[in-house]
Amino acid sequence: MKKSNDNNALARSQRELFVGIRDFIVFKFKRMVVFNGVRDFAKMRFLSIELEKCENIKDLEKLCHTIYNQGTK
Repeated sequence: MKKSNDNNALARSQRELFVGIRDFIVFKFKRMVVFNGVRDFAKMRFLSIELEKCENIKDLEKLCHTIYNQGTK
């Protein structure tokens, strides 16, 4: 087994769990978001791309909070 010097490195089982969680969030996001205009669509499209590229749990958590708070003003 190869060790990484990166403090954020995940074990194989952790990586599999993270990918599963991320894929579930992307799935739900694409099917449950209601767009109220072009500006919302552009922002949500950007967030969707960021979700798919996300590589660590802290960034994923921040994106989830951003998506959750998108509808509240």
